[in-house]
Amino acid sequence: MKLVPKFIVKWLRSISLPKISISMSKSTSTKVEDWNYSYHAVAFVDILGQKDAFSNVKGVPADPVGYKNLIAALKDTVTFVEKFREGFSDCFNSYTKPTGGEAQVAPEFREEYLKLKKSNINLYGLSDSVVAWTSLRAGDSHCAAMNSIYGILMASSGMFILSLATKHAIRGGIEIDGGIRLAEKSVEIYGPALFKAYHLESCVAKHPRIVIGPGMRDFLRAVSVGTATERSAIYARQLAGLCSEMIVKDSDGEYVLDYLGQHVLKTASRALPQDKVLIPAKNFVANEIARWEAAKNWDLAERYRKVLKYFDSKLPDL
Repeated sequence: MKLVPKFIVKWLRSISLPKISISMSKSTSTKVEDWNYSYHAVAFVDILGQKDAFSNVKGVPADPVGYKNLIAALKDTVTFVEKFREGFSDCFNSYTKPTGGEAQVAPEFREEYLKLKKSNINLYGLSDSVVAWTSLRAGDSHCAAMNSIYGILMASSGMFILSLATKHAIRGGIEIDGGIRLAEKSVEIYGPALFKAYHLESCVAKHPRIVIGPGMRDFLRAVSVGTATERSAIYARQLAGLCSEMIVKDSDGEYVLDYLGQHVLKTASRALPQDKVLIPAKNFVANEIARWEAAKNWDLAERYRKVLKYFDSKLPDL
């Protein structure tokens, strides 16, 4: 039996598109490339306010004051960008890689267990942004796809909170659509999946939050209503359900990542202690409201007020 019901197969059919053979003209190359265009889940996450740190830096400084401003800007941006990327990678590893649990599984089921836990997440940086993606190509393991999507959602949740705790806000978009890997060994993705994730971040999110596109929601719904009885199918359905629990409808009608939701806080409780992470994160949001109100930038103040309202709704006693 197939993981996805027949009435949804039509929607997913283009996952197994035939290879597109493209002959290059002699002016560029005589090589024929085979591009595998298929559905991909893509997260585009941007660190906010990085360019503002360079507002006092003009060109390449040649005087002590200018040099001091440059060093301050670099420390506040480059260092955090590096840690942000490392943090994403660490989060992916913690949620998607086997942790030795196979030792508790009977020997005859260990190979199957490891297949169920398989994932395939690609990650790369674009200036002060991070792109994470996984292929949903037909023939690949459904469990690998769901493990990867789960890892992307959990890592995005964790890094959102940790970023606020370290006085940096982020914004993002996560979507599923078509795309291709730019080169065989490249980690870069190209196509509508990336464009749409970027659009959600840059045009839809508007304030610090991560918007989940309709393609992602449709895919999770498709997997969660499957009726196959194989262990891999059941496992994938369970993961789809957990992923859906991490998505909520915001006050403006957009669907967003519930990074302070019950599943995230329960699963990542050790990594998100109140005194070192949650309280500093909320304090940063409150301080941003005060900062932008003092600067009479009512629009930015209102954006952070929405984040504070979300904190209060999820952690009223914090």
